[in-house]
Formats: sequence, structure tokens, C-alpha cells
Amino acid sequence: MHSANPKMEKRLSWITPQEPRQAEWLRGYISQKGWYSNTPFSGWASNYVTSFLTEAITWDENADTRERCRNLKAAWQSWDKRDKNKRTQKFSEGSYTISSAARNQLEMLAKDGNSSFSGIIEELLLNAQEIKHLQKQLARVLKEKDYGRSVNCNFLSTFFADDMLMAKAELVTQQLEKRNSYEKSTSKEKLGKARDTIKEKTAELLEVKSKLKALQAETDTLKAENKKLQDLAQEAQKELDQYLAE
Repeated sequence: MHSANPKMEKRLSWITPQEPRQAEWLRGYISQKGWYSNTPFSGWASNYVTSFLTEAITWDENADTRERCRNLKAAWQSWDKRDKNKRTQKFSEGSYTISSAARNQLEMLAKDGNSSFSGIIEELLLNAQEIKHLQKQLARVLKEKDYGRSVNCNFLSTFFADDMLMAKAELVTQQLEKRNSYEKSTSKEKLGKARDTIKEKTAELLEVKSKLKALQAETDTLKAENKKLQDLAQEAQKELDQYLAE
């Protein structure tokens, strides 16, 4: 086994295997270049990158390896900059109509989080995307590892079922409020019926929000369970690596 090359260690010191975003990119790039023989898509990306580093720091000191290190760092910096620009790019969207109940809820969230309306909406959307990503990642890990028990990998998808119901309830309320505004100038009788319908739908919406709040608590619990499963998967991977190394 070759000993570590201090110069190579310094050249590659910018690599952080524990950073998921960087590790995923490095796994794909290194595999594409054929610089490491290990299977690129088995286990966690951090483990793959850690194993690659263990080998890379023993590379011989020559023009080819120095150029390889420079190209790797330059490619990462270029991709990282483009990706961050995409993530931080702001778009000015047109105005959207929401019900007064939804606005009140948005105001409460913004006040609690000391944030703007735009910040709260962006955070909710990104959190939803993160949950979907965790679901896919967990499903992949559990498929690769056999822990002797059956686990439902789709439980996270249930988070979004009531979001759809919530959206439908909001849409119904908005439509009824628009109709209410129009009928003020046409018929008091129709206006009274519309108001009764709004009250009924508002009550339904409040019930849905109550359910959503309960589901949020379940979401936190499931996230904690998901974290435990990830830790378990990592421990299993470590034990497997140690076993294979013996």
C-alpha cells in the first residue's frame, strides 16, 4: 500500500466528503472520468468520496496527477458557482389572489419566523422538495441494504395528500369570494346564499387546517425516524466496510 503524498493531500484538502451536495457531484464526475474503480452508485456518496480520497492522496507526483487535481478543482468551482447562481436567482412573479384566511396564516408564519411573505413561501416550497429528496434517498438505501425487515418507503408521500386538499379548499373559498363580490350588485338573495356557502366552506377549511397542523407534528416525528434510519444505514455501511477490510 502506497504512503500518503503530502502534496496531494494539500491539493485535495478542499474536498469535504461529509458535504452531501459536493459529494454527489464528485461521485458523478470522478466516475465519468474513470479515476476510481469502485462502483460509483453503491452506498452513500460520502463513503465513495472518502474512499477515493484515500487512494488519491497516494498518487505519484507527476504532471498528469497535478493536472488531474487542477481540473477536478476547477470543474467543481465552475459547477458550484453555476448551481449557486441558479439556487439564489430571484424571480419577480405576478400577483396571486389568496383568501383572507390564507393571508392570516401567512402573516402568522412570517411573524413567527421573522421573515417576509416571499421568504415563508420559498421556505415552504423548498422544504417540500427536500422531503421528496429524502424519500428517494431513503428508498435507494433501503433497497441496497437488507436489514431483515420490511419498511414502507412511501410514507413521506402522505405529507402532500392534505396539502392538495388544502389547496382545493383555498381555491373553493377564493372562487366563492369572487362570486360574492360580483353578486353584491345583482341580487341580495344570491348574495345571502353565497355568504352561507362561504361560511360552510370556511368551517371546512378550518377543519382541514387543524388536520394539517396535526400532520405537521407527525412530519417532525417521521423526520426524526428518517434520521435514525439514515444513521442506521451509515452504521451498517461502516460495519460492512470494516468487515471487508479485515
